[in-house]
Amino acid sequence: MKSAQFPTHGWLIEVMETPTPVSALLHAGLLNAGPFLIIRMAFVMDQSTFAPILLICVGGVTTLFASVSYLTQTSVKTALGYSSVGHMGFSLLACGLGVYPADMLHLVAYSFYKSHAFLSSGGVIDLVKGSKVKNENRSVGLIKVGLSIVMALALYTLFALIWGIDPVQELSLLAIGAVIVMGVSRLIVAAIVGKWRSGLMVYAMILALLVTVAFFSLESATSYLISSQVPYLTMPGWGKIWAASLILLSFGLAVFIQTFSPQLSEKPYFHALAIHVRNGFYTNALFDRIIGA
Repeated sequence: MKSAQFPTHGWLIEVMETPTPVSALLHAGLLNAGPFLIIRMAFVMDQSTFAPILLICVGGVTTLFASVSYLTQTSVKTALGYSSVGHMGFSLLACGLGVYPADMLHLVAYSFYKSHAFLSSGGVIDLVKGSKVKNENRSVGLIKVGLSIVMALALYTLFALIWGIDPVQELSLLAIGAVIVMGVSRLIVAAIVGKWRSGLMVYAMILALLVTVAFFSLESATSYLISSQVPYLTMPGWGKIWAASLILLSFGLAVFIQTFSPQLSEKPYFHALAIHVRNGFYTNALFDRIIGA
């Protein structure tokens, strides 16, 4: 509950009235208690069959729900609140897959990122103006989307092979890294939409390469540092594989819809859906009613 997993996330969204430095401390500190507890209990979790699958399902649903709600918010702090919910869900998803070093890396990086995001939230307009790769409202074709996905997947696969990732024993690590493929593909789409600009494309590919290198190198460093504190990564069971595949497929579908959202934004049904999404599908109100809050 303290890590704001769906549907117990509502309290976090409702405390955005606190001063921004307090929000920074809350989101960069207290929220990490849940994933940190799971990491400390990693050897116990590793002996269970159903607990990791439950973590994958709860964490995956929380991540997808919060990330979609985040995109529709009109308040900066509320958007950051949903972002925190999504990050906590992703942390538990990584724990469920048994990729504890990557999750520990994520917790540390997330803490720095989220505290900075809150403390600098007043300058969000300047940040948007200063974006180097902008996703402008231009027509996006299936060919360009497909090309960007292929390029991101090729870059990720090539680097995984160079790094010596075992696709059997480290399948869970590759699954977590698949989220990076989705993010990198969005970056490449933003670069190739509209008129071809070679300079922008080179810049996007350099950013994509840096993200991929950072993921594998920092994960390896974290694994080296805490290898004696967490179980070794092993081939996941079929339950984990099916649960993770379903969650990642849902992520991919959401990213695909997001890519085409500029062309759908003027549709009446899109506006109607955005209202429900912005209110988190009213799950907090329903949860409060159930518990009599």
